[in-house]
Amino acid sequence: MSGRGWTAVALLTGAGALAIMLLGRSGAPAPEPSTGASEAAPPSPVAGPARASEAARSLERAAGESARGETGVGVERQVGEELRCRCAPLDLAAYWAMADEVAIARLATFDETDGGRVRVFRMVLETPPWKTGRPSGAGAVAAGDTVEYRTAVSTATCGVQPELGAVYAVFGRRSGDDSTLVLDTCSGTRVHRGADGLVEEGAFQDVPGRFLVRRFDALGGLEALQGVPPMPDPTDPAADVLRGLLDLEPLAHGGVVRVFERPDRSSAILATLDDLDQVVKREVGYEVTAAVVFGRLEGWSRIRLTDGRSGWIAPDEAGTWFPYANLPIRRLAYLTPIWSGYVWPGPGAGIPARVGWVVEGEEEQPVEVLESRVIGGHVWFRISIPGGSPCDGAGEAPPVAGGWVPGYGTGPDGASIQPAIWYWSRGC
Repeated sequence: MSGRGWTAVALLTGAGALAIMLLGRSGAPAPEPSTGASEAAPPSPVAGPARASEAARSLERAAGESARGETGVGVERQVGEELRCRCAPLDLAAYWAMADEVAIARLATFDETDGGRVRVFRMVLETPPWKTGRPSGAGAVAAGDTVEYRTAVSTATCGVQPELGAVYAVFGRRSGDDSTLVLDTCSGTRVHRGADGLVEEGAFQDVPGRFLVRRFDALGGLEALQGVPPMPDPTDPAADVLRGLLDLEPLAHGGVVRVFERPDRSSAILATLDDLDQVVKREVGYEVTAAVVFGRLEGWSRIRLTDGRSGWIAPDEAGTWFPYANLPIRRLAYLTPIWSGYVWPGPGAGIPARVGWVVEGEEEQPVEVLESRVIGGHVWFRISIPGGSPCDGAGEAPPVAGGWVPGYGTGPDGASIQPAIWYWSRGC
């Protein structure tokens, strides 16, 4: 039978679950001829224990789900009395897309559990994961952290074989609804650098081993760019994206500022301000407060009242306008947790470098903001990341990285759009 469109049968031990998967990959290697059972009918399930442990069931469930819906994962077939793991080779991007966690990690220790059917890998991260499948707050995000994965012991069930001291390219997958991360050879996990320190150059069909980390950076950077949210219509009263700050100068001299329903003097007046506490505000300088602007149109500024209503201030009833694209430049600026951890050689162009947090344990990463550009409505900042905080004297250290970062990112709620860079208005 030709290898094109071969139907691979996954026969899972333990609970005796049988999963069938259509590879559908042109040019996949042809299976070896069957020496026993006919290929016209699926083989009979292997009888397993009456009740497999939860660990074994988790592995089987994960492989079964993979086999039902994704190419190249958890694939086996029966050749006579022998079970063999069969996987169609995929490009690195395909393994990336299927994985819940992607990392480079060294195998430190391992042991077997569940009657010798499940192997637990304890691995030390060489770098922070590019993707993480662990619950928020679970830790294990920094180089040097130890993480656990589970894999089948047998190569027949696509188990990853241990090589102590070897560094693996890890593609972990969640098992069902729990947080167990499972490894198998069909999902892409394999040795990247052997215990002897030699890189496995031919481990992936489309990427030489020496370029693996850079390709992971490129794939992660692409996902980060796709995650940069589109900027909403500035006139949309529901859009709460900070566009800059506005000095309401008349209030400093005992005057008032009118807030119109629309950017039109003939529209209704929503409020007459005599105090800045009536609007959403931020400090623009040391103890100098300004209104947050959520939209700009022909010199008009859309602000938000503290009661939740949105309205417009006319150009001649306000003072200085501070656009977000200018605010952090040459100030004591920092990256917020919204930052993806990537720095691009150009505004959204080129293969990014994954820098990550330099100042560990802090929610604000000091940076020097050198310039900005607005491209397609998106603000990009050119930054230099110092080796420490300028407030503790480490700001004079040589920079550890530099390049361009997007000015906005998606907030922790997954919906709001928040600045990725801000500044300390009161200095250190």
